Parts: sequence; structure tokens; C-alpha cells
Amino acid sequence: MKKLLFLILSTTLIFSSCAKWDDNPAADSEYEVVFKGVAASLNNLKATCDNPDAQYAFVKVKHTASSTILDFYPEVFYLGGTAYTQSIKLKPGSWEILEFVLMGDNFTPGNTSDDIVIQATPQQGAPYADFISNPLPFTTQVTEFQKNEIPIEVLCFEETEYEEFGFKWFRIDQVSVREQVFFGDLCVKHPADYAGSLYANQTNGVQIDMPAIFKIDVYNNGTFVESFSNASWLGQGQPLKVKYVDNNGEVNHFRFELFILVQDGVNFTYKKFHTWEFDDDARISAGQDNVVDFVLGNCMVTDADLILAPYISLPATATYQAIAWLPNSTLGAYVDAKITNVGDVSTKYELYNGTWPSWCADKNTTIGSGPYNMDVYSSLYPNLIPVFARHAQVWPMVNWLMNNLHYYPTASIMDIQDAIWILLNNYTGGSSLAHTIASQASQYGAGYVPLPGGWAAIIFVPQGTPPTQAQPNIQTMFIRVDP
Repeated sequence: MKKLLFLILSTTLIFSSCAKWDDNPAADSEYEVVFKGVAASLNNLKATCDNPDAQYAFVKVKHTASSTILDFYPEVFYLGGTAYTQSIKLKPGSWEILEFVLMGDNFTPGNTSDDIVIQATPQQGAPYADFISNPLPFTTQVTEFQKNEIPIEVLCFEETEYEEFGFKWFRIDQVSVREQVFFGDLCVKHPADYAGSLYANQTNGVQIDMPAIFKIDVYNNGTFVESFSNASWLGQGQPLKVKYVDNNGEVNHFRFELFILVQDGVNFTYKKFHTWEFDDDARISAGQDNVVDFVLGNCMVTDADLILAPYISLPATATYQAIAWLPNSTLGAYVDAKITNVGDVSTKYELYNGTWPSWCADKNTTIGSGPYNMDVYSSLYPNLIPVFARHAQVWPMVNWLMNNLHYYPTASIMDIQDAIWILLNNYTGGSSLAHTIASQASQYGAGYVPLPGGWAAIIFVPQGTPPTQAQPNIQTMFIRVDP
């Protein structure tokens, strides 16, 4: 008879809330779930296990009502020989615990390719299920503002015995738990605008350059897996570790979407700034320190793995009306534009109600006197603009021109407008000076990003325009603001 070594932990799920107590808590509030390991015995015999301590747990749960499946990788620590995990957060309701596995890092922290299973809970119907009282999966209830204690037992794991646990999917040569590490900086033009945000709670308070508070949403083959956030430690003092399962023997296409907490007028929201995509065991470029570091904005950082253009706090929509055209425009641009339905400067957007100098980005389409309800886009993130106005390689050149008009003291407003059309629309008309201006903007403006105190184009397209629309309905217009 095969000699088996088992360790049973009577594990308790303790639910508690960090949120403010409320007479009417929201149904979608999340409550902390902590796993606590308590040593037990098997058939009145003390169990032993020679496996090392675990560093983290792999937990798979399913929300009964929505069928949403979530994976968690809480870290494990030991107090007085008892294993605990960091908390996970679940909404109140019925949850099914599908998998529970304690993992070891094999003495190579940060490298998950060689991680090992320490203990695991058998599945119903598996040979080892008879050795515990409650094999997986089983259902538990998360109740608002109430502690719940639910035992979950694990057995000492031997690699050759994975089938006895019912984990055919968890063969060591079939699944790898991988990890990538992230840290970011947020650079802002007006630090005072971030008073009242989570950034104000950082050790040094709001500054021009702050550790970024961000989250990363993980997708595998197009299916959402889990969201990882550093908000609980305010983004400072440690990086964000993202753990995810790579099923060997099949193609896993991963998509990591980066959301950063930024000012949105008088509010603060997570906005998506970047997407990384890779397959299987490929890794995001992380330099020699193996930390994917990024910077949002102009901190004069040149060695980050990802440098994102400055963020401009803009309303999603505005009303645009051309009230005067050259030669009747008076604000030093091709068009005098009236912007409304945004609010005044107290909204803390860079765009506000008023009359603005404006330019035309489309030679081949017309625009009437309006007014027009418009979607508002930053030229610093051209990939978010609808296709017909995207011009991803050209908007930096236009921004260079808008910041260097002083090089062309003899140029007329029409020369500048023609140069813009030459850049954006391959316009063949205009003066020789206009073509010289466009040529120099192409030469010097490739990849140009305005510095603080400079100008960036803000683009207006009809409200509700689909991102994939290839042809404009009306002329695309833009103004410039200080990013």
C-alpha cells in the first residue's frame, strides 16, 4: 500500500468590511475574505508534511448568480505556525469555491516558472476526496457586515499524485503560474487639483511627480480574468505583482490593460492609458530590474520602460459652434469657435465655456454654423480618436507646429492653415511658405510631445461617432490647450 503523508488544515474564511458602515449598504460592496489555516488531525493520528511553507495561494471562486469566475493569488504568511493569506474581496451573495491550492516559490521570488504546489484541496469524486469532510467545489455565503467561518481542508501535495486530487488540469507540466511586476509615476501640471484624491494620502502628499495609483485588468484569450490594483497601499513603497495562469500545451493570448487614477474635472477616475498584449510565457519589457516601470506625463524621465504622453483633463463632450471664419476671425486662428455645455474654469477641465481660436483638420469636408454636439479627444492619444481623424503619426507634427509658430513670423493665418491641411490631408495647394512649414513640421515634429507650458491639439468630432468610422460626417475641428 502506498505510504501517504497528509496535512489537513481546518481553514477559516473570515469576512469583514473596511468600508464605512451604512444603514443601507450597496449590494455590490465588496467584503474582505481571509483564509486562516488551523492544524488538525486525520483519523486520530497526527499528520505530518515535509513540504516547505507556502508563499501564496491560488483560489478560484464562482459567483453563483452571475456565473462570474475569479482567480486570486493572495500571499501567505505564518503566525505561530498557523497559515494566513492576505484578504481577497468578494461581493455579498452565494459563492462557489472551485479551487484552493497553497503554492511555494521554490526559493526564487519573482520567478513563477518553477513554483510548486505545497498543499491542495481535493475535488469531489477524486480518490483523496474521502480523506476530507468537504471536498471542492462547495458553496458558501458572503453576508454583509457579518463574520462567517467556513472550514476548508488541504492535503499535503506530492507531484506524482495530482490525479488523486482530481486536478488533471493542474499537472506541473501543464500549468504555470506566472508573475510580472509593475510600478509607475504620475506627473501632473497642477498638484493642487489632486487634493481630496487618494494621492493626498501618500506620505509626501500631492506633488508634481507622485507614485501612480493604478490597476491592471488581465484577459486571457479575450476573457476577463482578474483586476489587480495598488490602491490599498496608495501605490507607494512596493510594486504591483500580477499573477496569472498560463495553460501549457495551448496558446494563451494575454491582454493587460493599464488604468491610472487621474483627475476628471472635479472627480477622480481610473482611465485606460495603455494595453500590453503577449502570448504564453512572453514577458513585457522590464529592463534589468524586471519591473515594468512607466511614467504618465512630463517628469523628464527618459529611462522608463513605458513613457506615456501627458494626460489632459477634458470633458467627454462639448458643444462646438464656428462663429467667425477667416478673414472675419479675430482670435488669431482660422476660426473663432464658441464652446458651451462644459462649464466654467471651476470644473477644472482644461476646456471650458468661452470663445477659442480654432483650426480646421479636414480640407475635404465642410461644417456649418452649428452648434454641434461633439466628442472631445486629446491629440496626445491619437489611437483613441475615430479612424477618419486618427492621423496617429501626424498629430505630433501638428503639435510641433502649434508650439513653434514663432519660427514663421511672416506666415499668415492662411499659410498656417494650409500647412495643417498639407500635413493631415496631403493638400497640394497653398503657398510655397506653407509647404516649407509643413516640411519642417514633418522633419522636426515626428513623435513630438509638448512640454508643460506648451500646446496640444484638442479634437472635436460629432458626438457618438463610432471608433471605426472611416469617413467624417462634418469637418473635423481642433483648438489648442496647455497639457
